[in-house]
Amino acid sequence: MFALAHLLGFDLMPRIRNWKGLTFYRPSKQTEYVHIDALFGEPGKTQLTGT
Repeated sequence: MFALAHLLGFDLMPRIRNWKGLTFYRPSKQTEYVHIDALFGEPGKTQLTGT
């Protein structure tokens, strides 16, 4: 599907459904992300809750 969309000139934006139930992990403890760092919370603790 992505190859066909690319050939037709469309940019598909995949999404993750039901992401509120997922736990995000950092590749290493020193890794920091500018825009999504709050999703990870403190190491060993789950930041996201289903609201």
